[in-house]
Amino acid sequence: MRLRLRVFVGVVVVFFGFGVSATEVTVNWRSKMLVNDGIIDGARVELGTFGSFVPTRDNVGEWHEHWQVADQTNYLGSNGLFASTFDLDQNLEGGVYMWLADFEGNWILLTNVGWVWPDVNSGLPLPKDYFTTDGMTVAVVGSINQTSSVDHLGTEMFEAPGPSGIFQMWLEHHGLANGGGDPDGDGWSNFDEFVRGGDPNVVGNLNCVEIEVGNEVVVRLQGGIHPQVRVEVEESSDLESWSVGSFEVDSRSPDLVLSGPRVGAKRFYRVCFTLFGDGS
Repeated sequence: MRLRLRVFVGVVVVFFGFGVSATEVTVNWRSKMLVNDGIIDGARVELGTFGSFVPTRDNVGEWHEHWQVADQTNYLGSNGLFASTFDLDQNLEGGVYMWLADFEGNWILLTNVGWVWPDVNSGLPLPKDYFTTDGMTVAVVGSINQTSSVDHLGTEMFEAPGPSGIFQMWLEHHGLANGGGDPDGDGWSNFDEFVRGGDPNVVGNLNCVEIEVGNEVVVRLQGGIHPQVRVEVEESSDLESWSVGSFEVDSRSPDLVLSGPRVGAKRFYRVCFTLFGDGS
């Protein structure tokens, strides 16, 4: 399948420095138009920085530990717009990024060398300049189901987890308060449903884990898991003491497949999921 992106982007960051103290500025940021095929209504947009860290294909696993959120808002799929206002009370270093993602695993990361964080200590009114996407804007694109062409953005496509607020957004979308509940009573928690792509309000049967033991141990989950989720395989000889096994992810799509060495004649295994960026 050929993946393509249609982006008519006019992301605007407007800094207003009127009526605020010398150590605080009000930042209004919004998009003129952002149309992503595959990004669903209600997706989360976060404005922030990675500091001195530069996100690339090779360091995806380190993104969350460096990501600093300045503000967040929701994306309106009906018109391709988002907007928000917040008070910035500290100087931020590093590039300015806008990280847009939905809870189905689609995401896009926007940045521009012309976007610069304001100095909150300058004591000077900030100009009403618009920082808009142009030929210098870079869009690092995730697993979006695209049906049209790239307009004018330099892009790179690869898998990475969405920002850390995605699970909370998913709960809000389904009218839920916490990840441990099971409103449809099918035995799968809200977090299980999120991980496996289920509907927490509709009774369903999420596929169980398949484990094949031969010269090595292969763990398979049909249908894969959400890209926001970290997976580990723990092993035990007595079902009481558990340790993380030396398993590698061979594939995340269409099925999640992990493999690791076979250790000992008697071994029990369990698969554990945690969210990227939740501190665990």
